[in-house]
Amino acid sequence: MKSIICVLLLTTSAIWIEAKRERYDEYTVYRIKPKNEAQMKLIDELGKNEGVDLWTKVRQSYVDIMISPKQKQRFHEFVEKHDLDISVFIENGQKLIDDEVKVNKPNHRIGLEFNFLYYYRLDVIYRHLYKLEAQYPDIAKVVTIGKSYEGRKIKGLHISRKQNTRTIIIEGGIHAREWIAPATTMFILSRVLNNSNLNQQNLFDEFNWYIFPVVNPDGYEYTHTTDRLWRKTRQPNNGSRCFGTDGNRNFDFHWREIGVSSDPCSETYGGPSAFSEPETRALSDFIKSQKDNLWMYVAFHSYSQLLLFPYGYTSEHAENNDDLQSIGNAASMALFTRFNTSYVVGSVYETIYGASGSSMDWVLGVVKTPLSFTYELRDKGRFGFLLPSNQITPCGKEIVDSFEALISQAEKLGY
Repeated sequence: MKSIICVLLLTTSAIWIEAKRERYDEYTVYRIKPKNEAQMKLIDELGKNEGVDLWTKVRQSYVDIMISPKQKQRFHEFVEKHDLDISVFIENGQKLIDDEVKVNKPNHRIGLEFNFLYYYRLDVIYRHLYKLEAQYPDIAKVVTIGKSYEGRKIKGLHISRKQNTRTIIIEGGIHAREWIAPATTMFILSRVLNNSNLNQQNLFDEFNWYIFPVVNPDGYEYTHTTDRLWRKTRQPNNGSRCFGTDGNRNFDFHWREIGVSSDPCSETYGGPSAFSEPETRALSDFIKSQKDNLWMYVAFHSYSQLLLFPYGYTSEHAENNDDLQSIGNAASMALFTRFNTSYVVGSVYETIYGASGSSMDWVLGVVKTPLSFTYELRDKGRFGFLLPSNQITPCGKEIVDSFEALISQAEKLGY
């Protein structure tokens, strides 16, 4: 009798756990092309409603917005009332998530060789970092810079072939749902260690690398276990039912001035204070520890195919704006050459929207590292945050090409 009860309890528990997984059946992603400033403001206000998620912020040319089934009637009434130009980009979000699960589920088998065909869980990524450390003991070492709110370690790989060389720091995964970002940082890491392109290898060998694939480990794991489209950290917010902070609005440089919310339930909530999140504190402390040799900082996000540089908090140009534009243009051209993938280059404020408190702005504005960039990776909205894993390798290859040009052009300009 006891064994029957145990089985029933276990079955009930399993059903309850599965029921907790957030689903996106009949959630539809629309692209809206606002015709004027008034429409932009209306869309921005619409995005504050529950069941409405702005996948991209309102920008000059378009905004992608996910609408829950409960909000669809109201949304279409809103569209008709304000004469908005819309098109459907993703009909059913859950279908893309289900397709993704089918492809990626086998990659969690113990002992399966790490490759770039799948999106991996955090433990698999970390195991691979240690495997690379063992494979390249003279040049590679796993580093831990801190812990997340839930106690997960924030790990990366340090790669160095020479002493006292210039340092490049790469950050990925600060926004949990942007799976292509950790995958791309791991691809770059693999090519820094071992590259069949001798020109790239020789160039990369000149630098001291710190590469952190997942700087928001709690959020990243949560996207795998509970809510595929979770964006923020997982620290509770006092007095609110909503969890988490947007890590890329939490840095202490013009914090919460523009393009950021004070509402804990918002996807762009900047936190109760600058560096309120243990993840952003750990990353910033590590960056400051490297400031004397830090030559370049690059953050990876998705999506929209953009190569951005500071500033996001103001329309005023950084002192080296022209150089950043020149370096970005060279990188974008190199990226285009392999697969004809087009990236737009520019400052955050002028290219997409005003946004303060980002890691990239903080690195230039506070740490005073002049070479600071952010890639918004594939695609342009047909898959959005649910980019199929078969695009990891082509994305990685073109980004490595881009990185070669990014470095080379910076050196040509005397950095």
